[in-house]
Amino acid sequence: MKAQVLKSLRDQLQRQRRTLVGEIENNQAAFQSIAETAGEELEENAQRERDSRVLEPLDEAAQRRISEIDAEEGVDYEPPQNPPPQQK
Repeated sequence: MKAQVLKSLRDQLQRQRRTLVGEIENNQAAFQSIAETAGEELEENAQRERDSRVLEPLDEAAQRRISEIDAEEGVDYEPPQNPPPQQK
């Protein structure tokens, strides 16, 4: 009887251990997925920042040129002061 109880307890502990190990493996896989997604998002945001920095001087140059052309034609051009926020 005592041996049977010990075997039952051992089996129960082994099942619990397998369950916990499985949960840990699932959590690690989920964490890895989250980390990869976050890394991709960081790269995308960094690319948008680089693009914005590259395009900003071009936009400013275009606005200056529009102002020059308008001045030649006697039109008053005022460039937008606050660009609308970018959509993600």
